[in-house]
Amino acid sequence: MPRWSVRTIILYQKKHGHSTLSRRPCRPRITDLRHDRRIVREVEKNRFVSAAVLAAQVSKEIA
Repeated sequence: MPRWSVRTIILYQKKHGHSTLSRRPCRPRITDLRHDRRIVREVEKNRFVSAAVLAAQVSKEIA
């Protein structure tokens, strides 16, 4: 999973309070809502974890 995707999910969660995006006719999502919540939980546990480390953990769990 790209680091930029992880960063975008975290920033969206902080700004809006949730990680659900509105439906748009565009590219399919890289992650589903379950993975977004997983990313947010990991960041809440350790907010100093880098996006690269977090992306590696999440992509290991997805595969």
